Amino acid sequence: MAGSSRGAALSAEDLYLVGKSACDRDQFGDCKNWLQEAMRRLDVAERNGSTDSAQSALRSAIYDDLSFAEHKLGNARRAYRLAKKLLELEPRNARFAGNADFFHKRLRRKIRTEIREKRSKKQRGEEPKKRKRKTEKDKLANMSAEDYQDWQDLYLYKKLCRPPMDELTSAPDHQLVCFLNNMN
Repeated sequence: MAGSSRGAALSAEDLYLVGKSACDRDQFGDCKNWLQEAMRRLDVAERNGSTDSAQSALRSAIYDDLSFAEHKLGNARRAYRLAKKLLELEPRNARFAGNADFFHKRLRRKIRTEIREKRSKKQRGEEPKKRKRKTEKDKLANMSAEDYQDWQDLYLYKKLCRPPMDELTSAPDHQLVCFLNNMN
């Protein structure tokens, strides 16, 4: 558009801060998406030969928060894997070692519980029930008005700014820019 300007793309650190903010608001799905994108940007910068101690610290922070988000989303195996990667980056950090132990214990407990449930159902001759996923309708029914407004804003943002790949026109992806401003 004439007269409009395009801002600079978000850096890995900017993406991390947005993800951290989502994590602080208990929006772990969004947190995971922002942090994964931040990690992807760090990987691209590393492949281009740009590495320094600040990026190493940022990578550790991303792994730390991403493992927590995965844990909160119920992905024990992924949370443990991320905690192990974090421990490889900083093996002497006691908190990171504690997190890895915690996630490992959670994963073992989850696996043992699943095995016990399968055995008991098999002994009773029952077919294992598939877990019913929470539908969007179920999630919306339990939201406060403020959370619903946030969800609605995010839904519209995703619908407008992240169309399925087959709906994209011939415009190059790197020229597409979209912003979410919730006026806060």
